[in-house]
Amino acid sequence: MPAAHADVVVRLLYNPSPSAEKAGPCSRVFLCHLNVQIPIFFACIMMDYNPFSFEEAEEICEDFEDLIDTEFTLPSADKSAVFLIDAVVVCPFGEQDKLKFIEYYHRVKDAAASLGDYNGDEYDVILLFSSAAGEANNSYLGIRKFAVEQGIKYNFPSS
Repeated sequence: MPAAHADVVVRLLYNPSPSAEKAGPCSRVFLCHLNVQIPIFFACIMMDYNPFSFEEAEEICEDFEDLIDTEFTLPSADKSAVFLIDAVVVCPFGEQDKLKFIEYYHRVKDAAASLGDYNGDEYDVILLFSSAAGEANNSYLGIRKFAVEQGIKYNFPSS
């Protein structure tokens, strides 16, 4: 990048379009220079996951609950970045509902209470994690993506 463009700011934003709701988060990058935004779209790997029933999601949570308080690294991240799994929880499947659930969960630390206002019938299972160094960053990762990235073989229901 030429020195004249050193003041370019790159921001990653979640694309909340309805079509992305079921496909998962997709990053949209904007290059901002002199208040002009030029969208550049990156190819996103869209894994076409189907939602779980509540009963399926509960069973998956039980199968993975031993991961709580264990450390892991992400293949795409710096290997020195170690994360600690804080919880394995059932959450709404849709991205908007999932984000509301996570926000409420971090306030009350109760998955059942966090699901209280959700009226849908499509669920997912996520891992909530933080930095193993004790930095709370309120991050999450879908259980299916986690299993793939960690090489865990698990027969997820194909609802």
